[in-house]
Amino acid sequence: MATARKHFYQEIDIIKGVAILLVLLAHSGGVKYISMDQYGWYNIFTGLLRDFSMPPFFIISGFLFGNSGRKPFWQSMKSKVDRLVVPYFVMSFIILGVRLLAPALFNRPTGNLGVALILIFFYGYWYWFIYTLFILHVVFTLARPKLTPRIAVVLMVVLLVIREMHLAHIGFLKIHQAIYFGFFFLLGYIIHTHYARLKKWLAHPYTIIILSLVYVLGCYYCLTDHIGSLLYYWLMPVCFSLAIWGVCIRLVPFTHLNKAFSYCGKYSLQFYLFNGFTLGVSREIFVRVLHVYHPKLLMALVFVSTLMLSVAIVETIRRMPKVKYFFGFGKPSKNP
Repeated sequence: MATARKHFYQEIDIIKGVAILLVLLAHSGGVKYISMDQYGWYNIFTGLLRDFSMPPFFIISGFLFGNSGRKPFWQSMKSKVDRLVVPYFVMSFIILGVRLLAPALFNRPTGNLGVALILIFFYGYWYWFIYTLFILHVVFTLARPKLTPRIAVVLMVVLLVIREMHLAHIGFLKIHQAIYFGFFFLLGYIIHTHYARLKKWLAHPYTIIILSLVYVLGCYYCLTDHIGSLLYYWLMPVCFSLAIWGVCIRLVPFTHLNKAFSYCGKYSLQFYLFNGFTLGVSREIFVRVLHVYHPKLLMALVFVSTLMLSVAIVETIRRMPKVKYFFGFGKPSKNP
């Protein structure tokens, strides 16, 4: 079977970098010693971040899926097992062990060990994003021989209808989230098909302004009136993601910003994997040791601290050839 040529797009790592920074920022409000929910600004700010920071990752994943070319199923799955499944289980069991030994570091109790194991194997538990992404790769790799752009559009409509009819509230194998985020995965796949024509349009200032304006007006409407399902769960995430995409294309010529965001994007999986640890350590330092209780200052400090700790962990582990494979850095080199 012929394999399509794989292209490199500088803006993809930049988009992933921006997206993972938004995820870290959203998680930085998870300070168990202070009830952050009492602050209206926090509920609005983190609520929007949590809902709209993940679709860009799935759109990019679909784009990269389209860019990877057609490969035999088991070859494709082997690379996903190395990249996603191995670090998922390694980090899940490490987190489980730390939660059992030092529960004070975490916001929520772990509970029964047997239940925790079931949640890890069948429900995605702490790393639901990785779990859901792997499920989508399995499904769409199987469908790849028949997955034309036209069929992808039809499937997007089907997934939207299923979600809107509330026919899928199944947590097993993250089916509910796979249905929702599968829509964005397929959108990325379609974008890749037409990217040569879409790239210039996405980067155009008017496009970015219009997409951003629709997103801002949608936020205003949802916050002042009520959340409309089609607007909030579908249109706004698409506008948000594509606006970020356009901005990131325009950032490519800016060397320093390009390098900074690309670094975060290149190691976005590791930033996500280690976020639980960096968040726990950061809030212990700032609240328990330094007694910082101002909510906005605390959130900013925790964000900076988690980012710095994530970089330190990444730089340490990626220099350990026999260890880094278990944390999603890829297979160790066979060369001495």
